[in-house]
Amino acid sequence: MNPNATMSASRKLAPYLKILVVFGIVALTVNRYAQTGVNADFAINSVMSLQNITLFYWGQNRLANALPLMAGFIRNPAANFYATLYLSSAVHFTLVFLAAHLSVRLVAGRDRDPFADLYVFLLICLAQLIVQRHQEFIFIAGHIEYPLSAALLLLAFLGAISDGLRPLYFWPLMLSCIVIATGVNFSVVLAALALASGHLLVERRFSIRISALLIVSVLATFGWLEISRMVGGATYSRFDIHNIPLAVKRVTVDLLRTFDMWRYLLVLAVMIAATFILSRFAHGRVIPNKTRIVYVSVLLFLFCVFWLVLFAAHDWIRINDYSYRYFTYVIYALFFYIAIAASILVCKAGETLRAGIGGSAAVALTVILWSPFVALHDYRLFREVEAHNPDHYGLYAGNYWQVWPAVLRSMIAGHRSFGLAGRGEGNRAAVQAFVDAQLSENGSATLLCIDESPDYCLKQVSQILDGVTHRDVLQIGTSTHEITLKAETGP
Repeated sequence: MNPNATMSASRKLAPYLKILVVFGIVALTVNRYAQTGVNADFAINSVMSLQNITLFYWGQNRLANALPLMAGFIRNPAANFYATLYLSSAVHFTLVFLAAHLSVRLVAGRDRDPFADLYVFLLICLAQLIVQRHQEFIFIAGHIEYPLSAALLLLAFLGAISDGLRPLYFWPLMLSCIVIATGVNFSVVLAALALASGHLLVERRFSIRISALLIVSVLATFGWLEISRMVGGATYSRFDIHNIPLAVKRVTVDLLRTFDMWRYLLVLAVMIAATFILSRFAHGRVIPNKTRIVYVSVLLFLFCVFWLVLFAAHDWIRINDYSYRYFTYVIYALFFYIAIAASILVCKAGETLRAGIGGSAAVALTVILWSPFVALHDYRLFREVEAHNPDHYGLYAGNYWQVWPAVLRSMIAGHRSFGLAGRGEGNRAAVQAFVDAQLSENGSATLLCIDESPDYCLKQVSQILDGVTHRDVLQIGTSTHEITLKAETGP
């Protein structure tokens, strides 16, 4: 058979196979981890998507509401919830694939094997599952502002360094990606600055496209900050440099609690050892960009240190107990080291061996991720809500982590339902209209207070609703109360 014809056929098949593999991993991941990993922070995305898609996340003046908007055309609550699960997971694995593609380009230039980035993608996914201790779903899909902004930035960057992409396509692609990315997550501008300036330093030549990416990132960020200021709300620009040593320690502890550094180093060591063996005993491809790889590795390290120190001093992160999620870009940078090591390994191997490596990784991922199908009503967050009270209500208040799953559960069951817990102010008008209609039709409205005192729930009512007071409070469970609301002017 003609080798050129075989290669041509492989290149035509490659995009379809890559899409199929990525979607397969997304489906396996959602079914495996969403059943126990979804929480109120994620569930509220469907509530926002179905009830009121605002510019920013409810109750905030940042984090453009991308996920609710993407799923907003699906009006069935159960289908909408599934859509948010799959879309957010797909964004994460798209980011991983783009990182794999970029690392292959870094290591081997234009590798002839059209499946090289797919093999590297599979190895990165496998490494993540090995290294991560817990909270797999939260890291993968729980906060779309990180993978979506990073994926859009990488897509714009890959467009900038692709000579074959015509200006007619590049400029709209770059502008739309950067504007959306910076709106979804303001801090992505720091990654954009690092990526663009790092490229200019490594390549040592001026690039109009890379320079434009850098400038547009800065201008777009300032634009979003101005919009944020006009919307009003909390400020996210307070830093305390005196607290940096303790803060870095707290952040590092939370990172190591979630990701096992020893396993991380072991994965890197195995890949490096396998590459060394191939170099000694096999006739693999020569890596042409060794100096560039060293430069990029150093820049990645400097980026990690900069991000860690800068945001460890951030006041908002202190308030949120130094959660590792605010350092997700550091985690991405650390996994890019694995991407580089995997790319060197794959490019050193011959075509048959690299296919074997990719196939073995795919089998291992399938075995790890395989789980029987779990219906929505068996998801842990819905079971916990049902344990409080199996009935459905039109209004919920109380504990944030219980209220929004309860609202979504009632919506999935076909009921109109609204939340008054934290973030509920983002839907104030719709809640007021619903309560006014209830008062007009029935003379009262019933609210379920979950896992908080009645006084706490009534305070939430007063913060969102006007013209109502309570008539009765009835305890119906160990941590639930049924509160009857009435109009202030009523009997």
